[in-house]
Amino acid sequence: MSSKSQWSSLKAQLGDGYRCIAVDLQGYGASPFPADAGEDYVHTLAHEVDAVVASIASELEPGEAFHLIGHSFGGACALHMARRMPQRVLSLTLFEPVAFHLLPDTHPAKAEIVGVVGAIHAGASDRDATRTFIDYWNRAGAFDAAPAGAQEKMVSQIAKVKLDFQALLGEPATLDELSMLTMPALVMAGERSPRRRGCWCSSWAYRCRMPPRCRCAQRIWVRSRMARSLIRPSSTSSAAPKSPPNSNEARARRHGRQRRHAAGASRRTAGRHRPGRQRRVGHAGRRVGRPHGAVPAWLCR
Repeated sequence: MSSKSQWSSLKAQLGDGYRCIAVDLQGYGASPFPADAGEDYVHTLAHEVDAVVASIASELEPGEAFHLIGHSFGGACALHMARRMPQRVLSLTLFEPVAFHLLPDTHPAKAEIVGVVGAIHAGASDRDATRTFIDYWNRAGAFDAAPAGAQEKMVSQIAKVKLDFQALLGEPATLDELSMLTMPALVMAGERSPRRRGCWCSSWAYRCRMPPRCRCAQRIWVRSRMARSLIRPSSTSSAAPKSPPNSNEARARRHGRQRRHAAGASRRTAGRHRPGRQRRVGHAGRRVGRPHGAVPAWLCR
């Protein structure tokens, strides 16, 4: 229950260095409710990605690549989009993606969310269904504590929420298919988010053989509320141009960074380096931790 306006703060922080294309998913913000929705309609993530591709077609050149960012339901859509057009996605960033479909049916987290979806559909009215959804996603009493105007807006969107759950639980993508993605990827969870969200992400991110260049952030606190977005470097930035890579100024900056990194690595490893044993050092003096391709497990509070 959000819109592309929630990306405004992040876009402002990025300034002119990037051109951001924020997208309203179907049924939210200015995007219309799925036109074909009816009694026998089955909503899928493919429908959502079709709408996203259509909305950005006028913003990008045919085949132009971009960096893809998705939050929550938008994160699940971003996963589907990355699988569909991997050659166009330069990098993939997911913030608490609700990829329930990657959990086995016997997993407690999967059983929990299926039970919540059942309770939403069993609500006597749209208002009761919305209360079930909001209270579960936030805390008990959160819906009743919201202003009347906010309550009405949330109630008006519960029909789309039901379709979102249908798309999420019916997504056929498997862990093996996701393991074929090769673009750099980052998965994040909010340190102050409800525990259940971290557990969901932990469950599937740990099991998922994400791309070799994937990083799973551990308990990161992101201040700006994130919605759904596409972000790519600006082709017409007003920032000062960078120095040529081989100029004296650029070489001096690189040399300074390498010296600082090497000094930091020396301080961190002081007293721990065994004499006679060569320390494994990566680019610019940074110590190598995990082998290439290893994905750290998430930390859940």
